[in-house]
Amino acid sequence: MHKIQGFRTRTAVVLSAFGVIAAGGLTAPQALAAPSAAASPAKASQLGKHDRELLATARAKGSPTVTLLIAAVPGQNNAVTSALKSLGAVISKADSDISYIRAVVPIDKAQTAADLAGIVAADLDEVIPLDDPTPQGSQPPAAQTPPGPSTPRNNAYMPIGDTGAAQFTAAHPAWDGRGTTIGIVDSGIDLDHPALATTTTGERKITDWVTATDPFTDDDPTWLKMSTQVSGPSFAVNGAAYVAPAGSYRFAVFNEGDPRLGGEVGSDVNRDGDSTDKFAVLWDPAAGTVRVDTDQDNNLTNDQVLTDYAKKFDVGHFGADNPATAEHESMPFVVQTDGKNKVVNIGIVSGEHGTHVAGITAANQMFGGAMSGAAPGAKLKSVRVCMFITGCTSHALIEGMTFIAKQGNVDVINMSIGGLPALNDGNNTRAVLYNRLIDQYNVQMFISAGNNGSGLNTIGDPAVASKVLAVGSYISKETWQKNYGSDSAYADNLHGFSSRGPREDGGFKPEIVAPGAAISTTPMWETSSPVPGTYDLPAGYSMLQGTSMASPQAAGAGALLVSAAKQSGLQSKPSQIREALTSSARYLDPARFGAYEQGNGLINVGAAWDLLKTNLKPVDISSSVAVHTILSDFLATPGRGEGIFDREGVAVGDSYTRTYTFTRTSGGGGSRTYNLAWTGNDGTFASPAFVALPLNAPTTLTVTVHPTAAGAHSAILNLDDPSTSGIEKQTLNTVVAAEAFTAANNYSVTHRGMIGRNQVTSYFYNVPANTPAFKVDLEGGGSAPGAGQIRFLRFHPYGVAIDDNSSLSCYNPTSGGCAGSPTSRTTSNPQAGVWEVTVEARRTSDVDSAPYTLTASVLGATVSPNPDTIASATLGVPVARSYTLTNGFGAFTGRAVGTNLGSAQRLTPTIANGTSQQRQVAVTAGSTSLRATIGSSSDTGADLDLFVYNCTSGSCVLAGQSADGDSEESVTIANPAAGTWVTLVDGYAVPSGSTTFNYVDVFTNPAFGSVAVTDANALRPAGSAWTVPGSVTANAAPAAGRLLLGNVQVRTDSNILVGSGDVVVQAVTP
Repeated sequence: MHKIQGFRTRTAVVLSAFGVIAAGGLTAPQALAAPSAAASPAKASQLGKHDRELLATARAKGSPTVTLLIAAVPGQNNAVTSALKSLGAVISKADSDISYIRAVVPIDKAQTAADLAGIVAADLDEVIPLDDPTPQGSQPPAAQTPPGPSTPRNNAYMPIGDTGAAQFTAAHPAWDGRGTTIGIVDSGIDLDHPALATTTTGERKITDWVTATDPFTDDDPTWLKMSTQVSGPSFAVNGAAYVAPAGSYRFAVFNEGDPRLGGEVGSDVNRDGDSTDKFAVLWDPAAGTVRVDTDQDNNLTNDQVLTDYAKKFDVGHFGADNPATAEHESMPFVVQTDGKNKVVNIGIVSGEHGTHVAGITAANQMFGGAMSGAAPGAKLKSVRVCMFITGCTSHALIEGMTFIAKQGNVDVINMSIGGLPALNDGNNTRAVLYNRLIDQYNVQMFISAGNNGSGLNTIGDPAVASKVLAVGSYISKETWQKNYGSDSAYADNLHGFSSRGPREDGGFKPEIVAPGAAISTTPMWETSSPVPGTYDLPAGYSMLQGTSMASPQAAGAGALLVSAAKQSGLQSKPSQIREALTSSARYLDPARFGAYEQGNGLINVGAAWDLLKTNLKPVDISSSVAVHTILSDFLATPGRGEGIFDREGVAVGDSYTRTYTFTRTSGGGGSRTYNLAWTGNDGTFASPAFVALPLNAPTTLTVTVHPTAAGAHSAILNLDDPSTSGIEKQTLNTVVAAEAFTAANNYSVTHRGMIGRNQVTSYFYNVPANTPAFKVDLEGGGSAPGAGQIRFLRFHPYGVAIDDNSSLSCYNPTSGGCAGSPTSRTTSNPQAGVWEVTVEARRTSDVDSAPYTLTASVLGATVSPNPDTIASATLGVPVARSYTLTNGFGAFTGRAVGTNLGSAQRLTPTIANGTSQQRQVAVTAGSTSLRATIGSSSDTGADLDLFVYNCTSGSCVLAGQSADGDSEESVTIANPAAGTWVTLVDGYAVPSGSTTFNYVDVFTNPAFGSVAVTDANALRPAGSAWTVPGSVTANAAPAAGRLLLGNVQVRTDSNILVGSGDVVVQAVTP
């Protein structure tokens, strides 16, 4: 649905809740040595949960080192690098200007290295996967008139009129971005596209093109190691003879057949339909020139002499275009030389994404007519940070952004790459460094908010960085029609996939929204891709969607503001641009969209300019207030953040207060009075009318919170100096009044309503601790005419979807796959806390508004005795038992069943903070499941995580992990292979220094025997109990030191597990 944006999922904290199985190639079991202890048991590590998981996987692979990305305290880079070197680290990159370090660290020193004095943030490097921005559809839309040469600049295909950009340039033709340069950090920009060739003043549009991946550590085959030295006029390499001009050179071969050049490029750079071509590359280091044997005649004297693009704008081509065909049979490329490292890069785009984004910011004369991007007069600089298949490395996102901010001399930067981190609080290395780059190099960044919606708290990284403008995805009724062939009942809409705020610490994200669907430029060698059934497009144009498309709308708007300011002799500092855009945005209908969804609303270029031209004087005001979420203890300051965010602990009708602390740190001495006003407030929040803030003196402000209806309540608190233009400080305030499951409602909550095409609505439920099952049922949609096409999506209390939010997933009637039924899905052993369930109607729904009924319920029963302990059993002789089942939640129809027995190890070990423990499990052939479970830590505040590795092939593969915010973790592997498996328990955080915990691993196998129960499906009312007879038969003894373990389970008539009790056989006799 949305390529590149969506790169990093919050697997760090949610895999266990959903039984997700991950995999990666690892080595031998002995590589799973425990990590070194933290420097102090009481010290919180810089490495978060996701980093600990990456570290555990690297250990299992047998990797001797890992790469750390570090933001040091300003001015302490040298001290930190020295300390890292003393631990055996190799420094790959160091930038003292922004205090950034990339270090390759011995794996057993990674934790120690991350926790060195002088480090603000540290993350493990990783490769970030890419998504797909192409709209998907299973039903034909209504045909539309295509865009073309006669399309006016203000149009719904490239909806720059929605932001006022088209109107602004019409009113001020010279303020169309001319005099500005936009940095595009992405997959590269096509150098052959006519709409990206020149600006409105006829100047070259693309003025630099670089690749920012690492020549040695990244999986990027466009980097060539020029280690072979040759001399002209003739030479031979690997049996092939070449002709070259006289002189000394370095030589390599660029191979299009390298499988790493797959993806959209398809390992066919000269577009001749095969992947067999190889191209000799000759580099003259003294002259700084490169020749590429594009005609493959082994004669390099007749090839184009190229220099780095920024010097002379040299562009080469693989292949020769046939003008009679729509698509180009050639691919442009540039060269990039690195004399220090003796490498050359063949710069080609890794996909359509960057070209599409660039067109939205600044395309000129699209289709040869008036249609354009937001700032057609602006120039562009391209930085490719992503590979062709695997994705983007974290360090390339940092180092590419650093290059363009420091050396690019650009005015604004767009990056439409991001996703959902383990903790989206803006406190990671990349976010810290991006904030520094904005301040130090006077350049505003615009970054896509993410495509992980429609749930609360799904805002992505690095859009979470405080000084980045995070942009959500807006779409108008007209663009729904023109780009999708779909009708919406409303003029203003948000895409369902658009990530919502707030940050985990309550931070204000997204700040703004902008159009997130557009017909824009794509590489001329790729097939065009409109939404099927709407219209055809010529080569070089496609319709893509996502916040990836919204962000460049805002970046283009930013370029217009800078262009106007430069020509008017006015300032346009990043802080001024931010204040101008956020203070002037048009707030969308608060009855339909909360502040956490839209931020300040849809940007308005004209209104922003009216503010910017007053010479805005932003001030720095910090805020701190209590935050209550399941993850709030993991914040930089545990339990406190920038804005009110109470996801947990709030019920309808509650009335309470939250006390802000505001500190003004700039803007002159004395005290300044700020008027207080709320935007989007439905009456939930109340405060005094003003607050006086002295300089550098913390000042408290009490806000009253009183939600009177169930659901999310969100509003912006504005601190406005009436003597100046713009709004000086804003905080986002969000509370969730969740519905409860009680005996009075039979542990079930039902909502009935109507859902409009392309619309979303949300419900929140408080799932209590120790709930066996959380079930959601949907009545609505279907094949009957007029029923509509509807789905529901579930969002975990951590703010992450457990259902695929693809535009095809889980609709009724179906438009694609679904992991479960589109109308009923159940989560076993759900995380306690506030869950969100959204209801959406698809763009291909056959009715404007469709009826639905959504029912959420919690189910669960207990088994007694639990455990049922049998001291000894004789082989093959049934032992008679009796079990009482009690339904502690809502009514259901079901029965008790028995399971096979398994070989189990039950322990109560002790683990220290920052250490890990591993245990081997020898699984026998024919086993049907392997389960590892930990819990009941003596330190109730401990956070232990669990990993299970498959080592049966001689190398270990991560097969499952469970890593939420406590010590209750479990991983189950179905049909495990026979052989050695390894469990690893990680003591991520143990406040008391060490803790005991319960540990069990069990592999179930019919050979060990079974637990049998006699029962049948029947209605089980809430609170009812029933007793069933059973028997336990042991057919084989487990290995020494182990016992037999089985279960009595309670399952519904649809086989949903809603309760379980253990059966333990301590000894087996012949």
